[in-house]
Amino acid sequence: MNWSNIVADADIAKSLINISPLAWNLVYQYPVQTITTDFQPEDLKPGHHFILAYRDKSDEVFLQKIDMLTHLLIETIKENNNFTGLQVVEAIAKQQESEQDKFIETGLTILKELQQNNVIFTKRTTL
Repeated sequence: MNWSNIVADADIAKSLINISPLAWNLVYQYPVQTITTDFQPEDLKPGHHFILAYRDKSDEVFLQKIDMLTHLLIETIKENNNFTGLQVVEAIAKQQESEQDKFIETGLTILKELQQNNVIFTKRTTL
């Protein structure tokens, strides 16, 4: 990945954003992040377990448990790579029945965190 094309401190709400090719938005039926050679749970209840796997600029690998909103934000960015951060959040907010302003604020906060972790990045061209 060419990190020189990324604007690290760009306004995420107004900038066109993309997902890093070094990030994977994963969903499992079971909490696979807790399973190890020493811990083999026998009583697993199925459900949705969202995991974000990504590499940073130093090639260090991270696994992070994420919530459904973060998962939806990442999927929306993947499907709409010509959206600004605000457009991504608004696209999801339209589908929610919750308070829109608070939802948008929360979504933009999550996007800023993803930007700081190099999971999403802004393109050189902004609106």
